[in-house]
This record gives sequence, C-alpha cells and structure tokens, in this order.
Amino acid sequence: MIKTKWNIITGSPSSGKSSVLEYISMKGFKVYPEVARVIMKNYESKGNELSKLTNDKEKFEKLILELKQEIEANTKVNKVVFFDRSIIDSYAFAQHYNIDLTNEKLPKYLYNNIFYLEPLPYTVDNYRLENEKDS
Repeated sequence: MIKTKWNIITGSPSSGKSSVLEYISMKGFKVYPEVARVIMKNYESKGNELSKLTNDKEKFEKLILELKQEIEANTKVNKVVFFDRSIIDSYAFAQHYNIDLTNEKLPKYLYNNIFYLEPLPYTVDNYRLENEKDS
C-alpha cells in the first residue's frame, strides 16, 4: 500500500461530515466533497431525473467507486487533503446493498487519518438516499 497524507472524514448520513469539511476548507486545506453528491448534482443539473440514476444501486455505487479511484489516482500522496468519505465507504455501501465488488480494484492507498463522526439527529435533503433507519 502507498502511504499518503490524506485524511478521511466518514460517518453515517447526517453526521456533520460536510459541515466539518467546510470548516476545514475555510482553514486553507484542500477538501474533496462527497463523490455521490457531486455525481447526483451534476446529473440533476443536466435536467435529468435523479431517480433514474439512483434506482440502479449497483450501477450507481460502481460509478461512485470509479470516480473515487480516479480522484485518488490524481491526488499527490504527499499533499495534506481531506476527503468526504473514502473508497472504504464504497465497499461498506456495496455490502449494505448486497453488491458484489470482488472484481473491483482494492484500495491501494494508506490513509493518514480516518475520522469517524458519530450520528447526529437525522435530517433529510435532496441528495440523501438513505432513510433514517438505514443511516
């Protein structure tokens, strides 16, 4: 595995990851937003109905994983950055949705720190796919 200076902010939906990363960004650090939200917002901005993207869980999760892998491959390992979720999260979501990722590439980077945020009271937004029970 390749050692990095990358930091992961992870946790259940509605745990404050995006808020923490927004604060970290204001302090001058490079922050990568949650890939799933980026994909959904981009898809929706083109006039597409979001459910057409997210209803096929396997296709959607593999798309998220692919973009995460691309971002990691293009990020310098010696640069301090913060990610909203990681490739490890993709494997966890795939397991939750019974999606087989055995043919996918395993993570090849060793993260510097992984910060897990405890759940907060659940809130709903347009891009949160999990319900309160599944979060």
